[in-house]
Amino acid sequence: MARHSNTEPIQIGLEIGTTKVRAVAVKFNADRSLNILGAEETASVGVSNGEIRPDTVAMANARDCVTEVLRSIEDSAHI
Repeated sequence: MARHSNTEPIQIGLEIGTTKVRAVAVKFNADRSLNILGAEETASVGVSNGEIRPDTVAMANARDCVTEVLRSIEDSAHI
């Protein structure tokens, strides 16, 4: 599958949860319909009760989870 051009309006939704970090890539068409280009998830580390714990290690772990899921969505959605 070909990669999408940089001019297409692709948006990423991101959820950082206590157990999972999820991302979805979507493209809105001219007729306002929606194409889901990809969805990915990874285990969440550094998050408790829906909040990133306020210590350096937890913040780094949460950042790494977000980076991982965003890289995965780029690959699966070909963006």
